[in-house]
Amino acid sequence: MSTEVWAGILAVGSAFVYVAATAVQQVGVLKVRSKGKRWIALLTTPVWLLGIVLAVSGFLGHVAALALGSLALVSILQTSQIVFMLPFSAWTAHAKLKRREIIGAGLITFGLIGIILFGNVTKGVNTPPSSDWALTLMAIYAVVVIALVIARIWPSTTAVAYGTSSGILYGAMAGLIKSVLAVIGSEGAGAAFSDWETYAFVLVALSAMGTQQVALGAGHLSTAMASIIVSTPVASTVIAITIFDERFLASGLALLALFLSVIISFIGVFVLPRDSLTLGASGDGSAGSGSGQADPDPQGASPQAAAPADSAQGDSGFAHGLPGPNPVTLPVIPNSPAPVGAASGVEPTPATGSS
Repeated sequence: MSTEVWAGILAVGSAFVYVAATAVQQVGVLKVRSKGKRWIALLTTPVWLLGIVLAVSGFLGHVAALALGSLALVSILQTSQIVFMLPFSAWTAHAKLKRREIIGAGLITFGLIGIILFGNVTKGVNTPPSSDWALTLMAIYAVVVIALVIARIWPSTTAVAYGTSSGILYGAMAGLIKSVLAVIGSEGAGAAFSDWETYAFVLVALSAMGTQQVALGAGHLSTAMASIIVSTPVASTVIAITIFDERFLASGLALLALFLSVIISFIGVFVLPRDSLTLGASGDGSAGSGSGQADPDPQGASPQAAAPADSAQGDSGFAHGLPGPNPVTLPVIPNSPAPVGAASGVEPTPATGSS
């Protein structure tokens, strides 16, 4: 098999492992949610530690895919995390997949297969000129600053603005990984410490994770995740074409099929129910009960009482993302077993998972 085929296999495989790691970590988190010193308890929980090992393995698989294949192809295939996220989310919540989830996953899968079949991406250069990278990073941070200013002026756009910023930064992060790998491959591991792109990678990675956390904590979890999921492969593909000289060689009907495949994948993302865009958190607070029970009357609680349920972080600060493109969210641990509605006098109901 060609290196591009291996890169595709590794990209999809690492996407699966990323999601599996998150699901396993959620199991570990749920085991310690009633304990006082939760971080200490997590560090002594074998299941949670297994999730960390899987997360690292997924990252290494993603790095290997970038080393072998084109940046555009690998980044687009990482979108398959969404497809894998659905059965894992149903498993951790002890719920069945919804019809819209199956349809959305099918559209995304169909679109990704079309991109693989009709894309015919050339690999391009391994190490773009430093001047090209510098200009690209300046342009990226200019876009990020504009997005953050927009969020500052119109707070209702925080989830979209910070989510899109995070996705763009994750796209740049993937490209920088590829550049650093090329330096290591040609000059040895020691050369990476003297290469400025290594430190640019660290800066971009921290920026991506920081903006992601703000997006996830903005109160519209699924909106933030959709923004990250869509913007990451778009940013990676633009970077791949502009500075890595990668090209989609499709023409004629193949080019039309490629375009339609991309559109179908994006449609699949937006067809998914809003609460399906996260793993281990309840989306926008609209998710139904995994056991089929009716949701509590939303008018029985005040907006202030309902807000934490709509937030990715709530009061626990346990919402995090995996360090890779299209990161899925880690679960949220409530600070108190008391239900959200208790503050407003709503009758407590048993907590159930959401699909």
